[in-house]
Amino acid sequence: MLDLFRSGRYLILLVAVVILILLVLGLNSRVSEMRQLSAEAARLADQQAALLYTKAVLATQIVEATSDAQVKQWAYEDAKMVPEGEGNQLVIPLVDEQATPELPEPIEIRSQSVENWQIWLALLFEPDAP
Repeated sequence: MLDLFRSGRYLILLVAVVILILLVLGLNSRVSEMRQLSAEAARLADQQAALLYTKAVLATQIVEATSDAQVKQWAYEDAKMVPEGEGNQLVIPLVDEQATPELPEPIEIRSQSVENWQIWLALLFEPDAP
């Protein structure tokens, strides 16, 4: 057994086993890092796809908002603007020449003078007083 410890073969075998263990540990850490980076790459790809979709939607909205038809519709409906030439034309209803306007009958207003003591008497002792 002493020959085995003193021989160079044992020493070479021991160094080789230590190197293999270090290589396996290094490989394990690299595989773990690769999995983390792959998960992050997938997450970033999803985020990029969402941002590209948002960009396309916003570009469509910009095109719609700057179109002449959309601007005219907004001005007419929301901003209550009138197209040129249309604002000067007012519609005046025609009245029949034979029609005579009817005035409402005047309403007579009668004022009664009421003394203060009558108002207090009514408020305090009459149940149906206002």
